[in-house]
Amino acid sequence: MNPHTIPEFALAAVALRNSYPDVSVLEVLDHALRSYRPVTLAGSEPWALPGTPFGSVLAEAFDKCMTPDEWAAWGGEGTDIAVRDALHAVWLLEVVGPFLARYRADRRAPVPAGASAQQRSPALERRRSFA
Repeated sequence: MNPHTIPEFALAAVALRNSYPDVSVLEVLDHALRSYRPVTLAGSEPWALPGTPFGSVLAEAFDKCMTPDEWAAWGGEGTDIAVRDALHAVWLLEVVGPFLARYRADRRAPVPAGASAQQRSPALERRRSFA
């Protein structure tokens, strides 16, 4: 896959996040990614970096210290290259690592096999069926 081509799972996650901002971001990711396994992500793809729509979803879901806006500000254009390199290492460790631990191919989905739609994503399923 071309690293500049945004994969369907990222587009789905961003669209759901934008449509359901009051739902837990992890619940949105669980729902969006359940059809896109295995998920692969190196962490350096242009569409998955801080400040991008998918990067903002990742930061909101997995970073406990910085907000998506802080990631975009600190890692954006004009930031010292040493600071950007250090932040990228933190991004890989604190955001991409936990994302892959939850969604990569060698782990089961966070949803039990055979779970009903209500068990999979109660808040999303109450709002709309995504069949």
